[in-house]
Amino acid sequence: MANDRNSRLNRRRLSSRRQQESVRQRGLLLLGVIVILFIIGIPSFGYYQNIYSPPREVVIKVNETTYNLGYLVKILRMLQGGGSIDAQATNLGSLPFQIVQTLTENELISQGAARENIKVTEKQIDDEVRLRILGEIDNQETPADQLEREFEERYRLYLTQIQITTEEHRQIVRGDLYREQLLELLGDNVPSVLPHVFLYALPLDSADADQIADEVRTQYIRGESFESLVEQFATNEDTIRRGGEVGWVPQGAYVEQDPLFFEELNLNEISEPQMTFNPSSGEGVITFYVVTDRVEARNVEEKYRDILKSRSLQSWLAEEREVNDVRVPFNSDQYAWVINELQKSSTRR
Repeated sequence: MANDRNSRLNRRRLSSRRQQESVRQRGLLLLGVIVILFIIGIPSFGYYQNIYSPPREVVIKVNETTYNLGYLVKILRMLQGGGSIDAQATNLGSLPFQIVQTLTENELISQGAARENIKVTEKQIDDEVRLRILGEIDNQETPADQLEREFEERYRLYLTQIQITTEEHRQIVRGDLYREQLLELLGDNVPSVLPHVFLYALPLDSADADQIADEVRTQYIRGESFESLVEQFATNEDTIRRGGEVGWVPQGAYVEQDPLFFEELNLNEISEPQMTFNPSSGEGVITFYVVTDRVEARNVEEKYRDILKSRSLQSWLAEEREVNDVRVPFNSDQYAWVINELQKSSTRR
């Protein structure tokens, strides 16, 4: 009897140890599977985070239409492939943001084109694409079949270089043509005659502009001529050569300064230092102005008509933003990814 009890007890202990060992083995096996999945998951997650996911991230949404990060890179590669930009160039810093803004504006224009009775035909797109690829040519000197072969070859190489499809490129051209047509339509409403001022300007581009601003005003008030001050303190050679003369400026050309130019400044009085924006450097510039004459009606020069047309377009776009669902979630991480992709493209060229 005692032997039977011992035998049963031993069998139970052995069975218990086997169960514990089995549980331990299953635990080790599960841990091993988790470790393997984790090891595999690291590069997979990295692939998703760095390669698969970014191009699909939405950076522009206008109502139901979206543009992703990959499309933005294609546009920038198009400029890069055309020699308009260099991935290492210092002016690349703001360019992605400018392209995002232009894409957003062009989509607003495309969606509002029918309401403005603006149409872009396939023929217009064909002509514009050929103009961009071949440039201005004399059709009388080159046989039509030769021109067509040259166009097809150049266009194929161009699309391959910038990694964009024919339809994507035509869509870009279509957006540009819509914008041009709307600009001309709005330009028809720009008056050909407007009030003008005769303007002088002294921008202080130097690093110590803040320190010398008081000196500029003090010297002018004491009788120093504006031309002399320009010669002393201006850094731009063209500004110095013209003695700070801007010339006749119509109302609306410097819309932020209109109250100053047309109402507040007395003739031949120097303004308080005005902070203006220099688009080439992307920085603020302290500028002094003097108005020497005003007239109620004068013909608007062509260069100012273009500025006024652009301002009309910006006003139209501002109104459209108010009545449409426009979102631009472009952020710094996406910007860094774009720059990295452009640098890769530049290296491969």
